Amino acid sequence: SSDANGDIALKQEKFTVKIKASDYKYARLAKMPDEITAADKKFDDQKYADAMADYKKLYTLYRYVGFDVYCIYKEAACLEKLGKKDDALARLKTLDTYQCADPKKLPDLFDAKKLQATIMIDLNKFDEALKVLADLGNSEDENLSAFSFNARGDILVKQGKKKDAVLKYMMSALVFAQQNKERPRALSQVAKLLKELNDNRYSKFYDILKKDYPDSQYLK
Repeated sequence: SSDANGDIALKQEKFTVKIKASDYKYARLAKMPDEITAADKKFDDQKYADAMADYKKLYTLYRYVGFDVYCIYKEAACLEKLGKKDDALARLKTLDTYQCADPKKLPDLFDAKKLQATIMIDLNKFDEALKVLADLGNSEDENLSAFSFNARGDILVKQGKKKDAVLKYMMSALVFAQQNKERPRALSQVAKLLKELNDNRYSKFYDILKKDYPDSQYLK
């Protein structure tokens, strides 16, 4: 457990070892606390208000033992689901200058950045979104790079620049490997936009989508 100052108490049977915040670089519990798992269940059940309250409370309890970024991200995700997008951005902004010493937090931090960019695009805050996407695009993770291309395509669609958007989606569709998580959506967007532009090449991308991802949600 940890207190408000980040001091940690480690309990082993009858003994308790106390460690000052100044004496460790970072700490992480071996497994996700049951309370956070329970909050995730509420989120999955679409009980967003209840889950949000839990994440806010659990952030205080577990911020110094590996779950601060996760709780911030999931609290913001609840706010977004509840239609409180500005509040979600305000919560995510607390991560703008976050220094991640624990590499196991990076997936949570990237998920938070993806949510931040998505909300910014929804709110037409394109310049701010592009700054976030620039960071994601520089990642060595190809899923994040593909997300960045797709999100840039989303911006161009909202700006009415469909032809330019197609080029961004094509980057994800053609450059990255089949296992890339963002590629199915990219193929779907290319096919959709080309069809809207009366470009017969749309069928080629639709066929690739069907062949490579026969169970994709984008075929439904």
